[in-house]
Amino acid sequence: MKKVLLVLLLFLFIYNIPFVFLPVSTAKLVLAISFFLFLVYFLIKKNGLNRLYLNRRIMSPFLLVVLLIFYSFATNVFHGTNDYTFIYTYSLFIIEYVLGAAIIIYLIWKVEAEPRNKRPAIDIFLDSFILMCVVQSILIYGMMFIQPFRDFSFSILESERRLEVFERYGGFRGLGYASTVTYDFAVLQSFALMLIARQLFFKTNFSKRQLWQYMIAYVLIFGGVLVSGRTGFIGVGMSFILMGLFSIRYRTSQLFFNKRVNGVLLVIFTLLGVVWMFYGLFVDDDIKTLIEEGVFNYAFEMITNLFETGSATTRSTERLSTMYFPVPTSTLIFGDGVYFYEGGGFYKSTDAGYMRQMLFYGVIGSFLLYLFYIVLNLKINGSKVSKEFKLLFFLLIVYMFIVQYKGDIMMGSPFCIKFIFIFYLLLMSHAGKCKSKPVLPSTVA
Repeated sequence: MKKVLLVLLLFLFIYNIPFVFLPVSTAKLVLAISFFLFLVYFLIKKNGLNRLYLNRRIMSPFLLVVLLIFYSFATNVFHGTNDYTFIYTYSLFIIEYVLGAAIIIYLIWKVEAEPRNKRPAIDIFLDSFILMCVVQSILIYGMMFIQPFRDFSFSILESERRLEVFERYGGFRGLGYASTVTYDFAVLQSFALMLIARQLFFKTNFSKRQLWQYMIAYVLIFGGVLVSGRTGFIGVGMSFILMGLFSIRYRTSQLFFNKRVNGVLLVIFTLLGVVWMFYGLFVDDDIKTLIEEGVFNYAFEMITNLFETGSATTRSTERLSTMYFPVPTSTLIFGDGVYFYEGGGFYKSTDAGYMRQMLFYGVIGSFLLYLFYIVLNLKINGSKVSKEFKLLFFLLIVYMFIVQYKGDIMMGSPFCIKFIFIFYLLLMSHAGKCKSKPVLPSTVA
């Protein structure tokens, strides 16, 4: 029961679903539960969450967020603007994203403490997150292929934006139970593919059944990434890199490959064969048209353009290239103190993340934000967690820096930021407890 509740609350907290029948989005409800939990734990002085959240070694990076709040306010005062987006958002970093995760972390610890459980807390979190993304992918497929379910879903979700995306892309984008369902949604889903790479090669008590479960999960989530946003392909590529790095071992000066690779490859080709046969025999022509002329043309537009025109570009990348432009020196250093126009829309009509940050508070404020993520990584790198977690966390942060070129994911994507924060808190609180050994050829199930 605790495991089901954990996945459910994680789903509601991360995706922040805007149901029309609720006065607030679901993350705020989870935050309310966490706040109550905090009162209980801190008032009765029990060890646990208070020991985590009052740990200066773990929480010290978030002082940079507090500094960003004050610097953003100073920027508003300096320019005389009333755009308090940054102050509000950075306050959410502390109030909602960090403190709101308390109930998630608490449930993970409760599952870890169960007598029959043999998994460390970090494995429980990774598996719960992967399962959460699988459920979301299934919901996407249901909305794409089953019209009554799609109509019902749109009726209970705040759907103006998603309906516009759905219609603009011919019926395969704008799907899913989340507050936004485009590029940062795809990035979050692809995080799960990177986590699967770790679980495949380092999870303890691994079995052939779990191998199949993880690879089926990979295929399901990959399909969801395919229709959500091409930016998620970066995460797909990083998951392949992780699998390659995790599969290589050095022993007695000789290079060898973990035998689990054979099982992974066998399952991949078997699943591809089954999917191909099912697609050819059972999928009707209307769905094939949607997939081949809609999904594939969108997802692989860059490859198509490379062969047809010799240029590996898409309409979105060409548009993005125009969103980086020269600015006055004063704007470069101090920003303009504006993120949104008063009538709506982003300042200077740019979607580019690095540009949005610089336009608001210049290079100094931008540096503080990027330094915050660097410090998180340095904290993990300097802790007693196992090397594969250090590599995984490092690549997740690198991924965030890459995607920041497209959109303001490092400040403006609650999905990804919440995941990074929970992952960081669990790794730091269990430093030294989450060490794992790679499965050697002689021990593969």
